[in-house]
Amino acid sequence: MDISNSFDKLCTSTPFTAELVSLSFQELSSIHDGDDANNKMMIESLLHKIHQAYGEDNSLGILIIKDMPMAYTTLRSKVLPLAQQFATSLSQAELDSMTLPEADFQVGWSYGNERLDKNRMDTAKGSFYFNPLTDNILGDISLRDNLPLDAIVGSNNAAYVTPNIWPTMEGFECSMKDMGKLVHNIGLGVAKLCDLYIASKCPGYTQHKISTSLSKSLYCKARLLHYFPVDGLQTSNDGDDIIASSNTSTSNDYSNWCGW
Repeated sequence: MDISNSFDKLCTSTPFTAELVSLSFQELSSIHDGDDANNKMMIESLLHKIHQAYGEDNSLGILIIKDMPMAYTTLRSKVLPLAQQFATSLSQAELDSMTLPEADFQVGWSYGNERLDKNRMDTAKGSFYFNPLTDNILGDISLRDNLPLDAIVGSNNAAYVTPNIWPTMEGFECSMKDMGKLVHNIGLGVAKLCDLYIASKCPGYTQHKISTSLSKSLYCKARLLHYFPVDGLQTSNDGDDIIASSNTSTSNDYSNWCGW
């Protein structure tokens, strides 16, 4: 078998096309368990969109939630300036105090700890990780389920069970939690539709399986990203443009797949 010839055919074949699928926040919020005709028609329409987004051979696996409520717009106007203030105004000592290698840098501040290209570290952006549902996941699960800490599933996974750590910036903690909870609730709405879609295709499927798991679980991870200013474009060996960050050194072979 001529592998090189097969590879050439794959590279020169016509790529598949697919449209992005969207539904409005109002549509997502309006569904309920009632049997009235309007609700059934609405659910059928939304399940068709779930099929287009996730169930077809050429689906992109992307579902856009549009026409977000004013609460989202208000939170966004708070969160983005706070993210910039956090990443650029706090002292290095303050940032270091919220950098937790013992949690695999997945709680609190993380900068320059991700290796995405050979031995180069990502310094074009910084991340702040937190759980928007609870500050102390092990304590809350222990109280809820009446379990000792060491009996909780995942209790040794520091990346998920390490308590949140917050800066003293006014409004930061509250705004981040509110935005995280809003996104989480939207995810629950999509999960309910996915449950209905799977149930329509798979007889015997446990009702509400995905949405119940998500609604009961406190294992939630939110990631706030701040992208530092870029210096401009450089050209790689293959002619592609590379975005060079003021916080990182770049070379001709530096990966540009994520906008570096």
